[in-house]
Amino acid sequence: MSEAEEKRLNKDKIMMLSSVVADLAELAIATNKIANSATYSSGYKDAKNV
Repeated sequence: MSEAEEKRLNKDKIMMLSSVVADLAELAIATNKIANSATYSSGYKDAKNV
């Protein structure tokens, strides 16, 4: 394999990893929003029962 092919493969791997990182970041943001909503709803429910 030539050096140019190796660089191309490395570039492709970096692009794929970047895509995975971006997807995981989106999942983390969505999970955080769900957790915040659940925490708010739980606190709201507890406050109504007092």
